[in-house]
Amino acid sequence: MTQAPTPVLPLKNSVAFSNRAGFKRVVLPKDNEADLEELPEQVRQALELVLAERIEDVFAAAIPGFSVVRPERRPATVE
Repeated sequence: MTQAPTPVLPLKNSVAFSNRAGFKRVVLPKDNEADLEELPEQVRQALELVLAERIEDVFAAAIPGFSVVRPERRPATVE
């Protein structure tokens, strides 16, 4: 998987709801970085906001100990 996370709209409402629901960490697409200024300071301080560029960043933020393991490439053989 190499897909980039899709931007979240409206960011302010989504993140504020996550805070009210008791979430401690919110993973957002890096494309939403400029939108973080819309968030109230108290919400930004209460949450760990993780900006993800790739799906692997999302997994790493959501799954403790996650690391990307890429299979070894072998040359193609012709029989």
